[in-house]
Amino acid sequence: MSRRITLSIVDDQLIFVAGLTAAIRKMGGIEVTCCVRDAACLRTGYSTVSPEPSICLVGINAPDNRYYNLVAELKETLPRTKILALSTHPHEFNLVRLLQKGADGYLSKACGPRELERALLTLYYSGVYFEGLPASELDLYDRQRELFLSARESQFLALLCSEMSYPEIGQALQLAPTQVEHFEEMLLRKLKAQSRIGLVVAAYIMGVNRSVGCN
Repeated sequence: MSRRITLSIVDDQLIFVAGLTAAIRKMGGIEVTCCVRDAACLRTGYSTVSPEPSICLVGINAPDNRYYNLVAELKETLPRTKILALSTHPHEFNLVRLLQKGADGYLSKACGPRELERALLTLYYSGVYFEGLPASELDLYDRQRELFLSARESQFLALLCSEMSYPEIGQALQLAPTQVEHFEEMLLRKLKAQSRIGLVVAAYIMGVNRSVGCN
């Protein structure tokens, strides 16, 4: 590696942090510089230190606003740092909320050391990482930032980045259930995605999500 990757860990489960730190230190080329329980401690720790860490691992230990807001606070505190959320709750709406709050990637806490290392290196060098999504797909989405989407397709894709259900999206766009299915199938083919999560990731990489609020 031509550059040293510095890493901070924010998680309130101390035993998990200890095991995670030990695993990362065996990788080589990645230095754990800080382990704290919350954003306030991290902000204090980096108030007199420069530069900011390359990556911040954030433990999401419950699907509630306290953890989502932690991601948003960290992104505001350390704007140049990439945020990788580690969660035991992989539901698509949890991923959407994490993206809305500023996470640059997602990884399950059940991952092994190899997957963790791959996630850290991919996030550092490409800027994004989502578990289960091949690097080739990330490259494809990145190349298709300017991909032509109709106004209606962009609207539909943006609403997929919200926490709205499919019936609610149909109601918002005045689409019948069969039309909602058609739009999703069309976008899955166009963006070569496999699921709603894949479409959400594509939308964030391409910037289509910007019309969706983050509250």
